[in-house]
Amino acid sequence: MKVAICDDDPALTEHVNNLLVQYDSTLFETFTYYDSKKLIQQIDTEKFDCYILDIEMDTINGVELATLIRKKGILAPIVFLTSYKEYMEAVFQVQTFDYLLKPLDKKRFFQVLDRLKLYLDNVSYTHS
Repeated sequence: MKVAICDDDPALTEHVNNLLVQYDSTLFETFTYYDSKKLIQQIDTEKFDCYILDIEMDTINGVELATLIRKKGILAPIVFLTSYKEYMEAVFQVQTFDYLLKPLDKKRFFQVLDRLKLYLDNVSYTHS
């Protein structure tokens, strides 16, 4: 499963990567972006099965990034990681798979990964 992780905090992205390895070291191929512009450049050439996005970033925020992903016809699940509860209503406008608050709780993250794996095993989606 190809996962794009976009967060401007290198320590958090490393933590997410480590948790993905702990969950199942053979399941995930991760691509880490510290700048949303870099991910935007890759969206048309890389097909990701899932996106894990921070909301508060320097260039464009995660909700804007998710909106752009959806406008391209990409239906892959999007999981948001944020310290801000007030974005919850906005993120569900872009068909969010889940919304996790920082600091990231391992048990809660693994529950989301369980659901994500089940979803991706049973649903096919298109990538334009």
